Amino acid sequence: RDWSSDVCSSDLMQNTNITQNCTSSRISRRKRRYANRMAERERRKVARALKVGDLSDVFTFDKMYAYGKKCCNGVRWKNSVQRFEGHLFSGTAKRLKQVLSGIYKWEKCNKFVLSERGKTRNIDAPHIHDRQIHKTLTKEVLLPLYRPLLIWNNGASLEGKGLEFSRSLLKRDLTRHFRKYGLNGYIIISDCSGFFPNADYSIIRHNHRRIKCAPQLSNLMDSIIEALHSPQGMPLGIEPSQMEMICYPSMLDNYIKCQLGLHGAGHYMDDYYMLVPPDIDPHEVLDKFIAAAQTNKLIIGRHKTHII
Repeated sequence: RDWSSDVCSSDLMQNTNITQNCTSSRISRRKRRYANRMAERERRKVARALKVGDLSDVFTFDKMYAYGKKCCNGVRWKNSVQRFEGHLFSGTAKRLKQVLSGIYKWEKCNKFVLSERGKTRNIDAPHIHDRQIHKTLTKEVLLPLYRPLLIWNNGASLEGKGLEFSRSLLKRDLTRHFRKYGLNGYIIISDCSGFFPNADYSIIRHNHRRIKCAPQLSNLMDSIIEALHSPQGMPLGIEPSQMEMICYPSMLDNYIKCQLGLHGAGHYMDDYYMLVPPDIDPHEVLDKFIAAAQTNKLIIGRHKTHII
């Protein structure tokens, strides 16, 4: 029995038990529909994971060679990049063998401080050998498996979206609010304090299991965290770290959209906005939002949170 049959059999058994329990017990139709939706979501997760494949399907010579070429774009003036590209053919074969055998060792990142628009950030720049593995893992595993879990308004660092996309959605939400309520109502703007440095590894590892990918791929993603040698926090400058943090607040995003029912809401990385109708108490919404963020181990910056 291979990985795909184990995943399918375990999830189908779980879905069957959920459906049987809901059918046999005297519960409401709403709970049965909820159980059916959950079972369907699990089936879709399994289908996406099977489409991605296991470690040998993701890491092939052709894919790694192509992503290695992309790692050189824009930085070919560096001597290390020139040496990397000059030995890309043999180096890719060597790293591919190490990844498939599970003996690949991550190198230490180059740390430096970057000051941008008055904001000081600590950057961890990985070696270009590691960047080749990072880019392959991000594009072939994290992006196709994480993206269906995100709300549509989450547009940071995603192809076809970005900052202008998020601005256009904010403009659309404001236009809809003005047409329905005029100038009445409220907007809550908020910001997460230490979004990257305070990331909890337990949630990230839970996301690795939640997407139902192959165990070897999950172990490889966990090894990136273990190589940081830190109790918490994801570094800036590593490509998988960006994708991990885009998906990190997905549980909070769904709480805002579904439980709070605020359709005029969105965020760009850790910057949130929520449009509140005039018949709803914004202070109560803010308290629920902060409590949900704490449950998901996100720290809300009170000095940057305002009701307008």
